[in-house]
Amino acid sequence: METRSLLDRYEGFGNWRELVEHLEQNVETLGDPREQSAMHIRIGRIWEEKFLEKAKAVLHYQNAFKLDSSSAEALQNARRIYREMGKPRMIAQLANL
Repeated sequence: METRSLLDRYEGFGNWRELVEHLEQNVETLGDPREQSAMHIRIGRIWEEKFLEKAKAVLHYQNAFKLDSSSAEALQNARRIYREMGKPRMIAQLANL
């Protein structure tokens, strides 16, 4: 089965665990850093929205920003989570990036 249709099936049936595992295993295979960054943002959203795992989500947002420093979405998401977690030092560190 083609990877794209497999991912669509996971998402369509709400198989979030399988989807996030597949994405995490394959993010490094994407050749373009911007594509990898976008994938990390997608993974972060799944961890945050479907599993309420903010700590895992923020790691993916950070990875996304490291791969593409022009990604405002990754930076904003990481800052928001750190604010919600009450970690002002981490917000300040992100402000220096």
